[in-house]
Amino acid sequence: MHRNRFIGLSLLIAALAATASGAFGADEALLRCRFKAGESYLIVTNLDQDIRQTIDGRENNMKQVLRLEMGLDVVRLNDDGSADVKVTYRRFTIRQQSQMGDLDYDSGDFEERKQQEKEKEKQREEARKQGRPYKEEYVHPAFAGFDALATKSFGATMDDRARITAVRGVKELAEALLKKVPAGPGREVTRKQLDRMLSQENLAQQMGALGATCPEKPVRKGDTWDKEQTMDVGFAKLTTKTKYKVENITNDVVEVSMTGTIASDAADGGEMTIRIDRGAQTGAMKIARGNAILTDADIRQKMKMTVTVRNMTIDMTLDGAAKMSVVRK
Repeated sequence: MHRNRFIGLSLLIAALAATASGAFGADEALLRCRFKAGESYLIVTNLDQDIRQTIDGRENNMKQVLRLEMGLDVVRLNDDGSADVKVTYRRFTIRQQSQMGDLDYDSGDFEERKQQEKEKEKQREEARKQGRPYKEEYVHPAFAGFDALATKSFGATMDDRARITAVRGVKELAEALLKKVPAGPGREVTRKQLDRMLSQENLAQQMGALGATCPEKPVRKGDTWDKEQTMDVGFAKLTTKTKYKVENITNDVVEVSMTGTIASDAADGGEMTIRIDRGAQTGAMKIARGNAILTDADIRQKMKMTVTVRNMTIDMTLDGAAKMSVVRK
């Protein structure tokens, strides 16, 4: 349905935000991002979610499996120790199964998709010169946001504690998404949502998973710390509160456990809002001691949500597992 166009994208961003609040430690160690110019990393996130919905008293259960591949290229190192990086949405694959039918989406191989986009842009330009409309390839509305992001990039500056201090190219991302929205009042509502979702603050939270959010001081085995972060995902203002504990330290890896809560207030989402009434997450992650990169994470999430669309209320529960890994290409 058109009104569900960005629900999946928002839930993905929420899940990424929940896994993005970092970890570190050592015998005693002070972990910092130590990137080198020219390095490239592949960040892979797998989400396996069971979603139960009740709409007007009717239950509709859905199984969703999603894989996101993102690239992180270190463009240059700055004198203050920060790094300019390029982040690219390389590939999305999604499978949804429900009583209403099954849906599959794959944005395709990254290099092939980039070439296809170049050819399509040539065709669009020819159509504009000839004064005729260009017929875009149909993409199911549930996946339109993902399809618009595929192969797109934005730039950022990251300090040695994995904090994003600047972002670049975000306007182009928003415009790519807006092209998938039909002209009309809904376009302006979507634009406002995207302005929040793709803000520097929100992108910084999402990218926290690319390199662990390093604490100010060194930590030892058994140390714990708390982190709270708030993020606007377009339809809701999401707040996560997480407690971390260093479980083990080796010469190469810091092993950290985590427990936390996820909650939200409904944002000004126009026709749609999402409120997380109750949410919890537990998990474990491994952090590379040498450069604070999150090499492996397994997170379990449970959320109870209320979705409001115009005058309709949808009760929803989500039980999911998130796995994330970062490898150097």
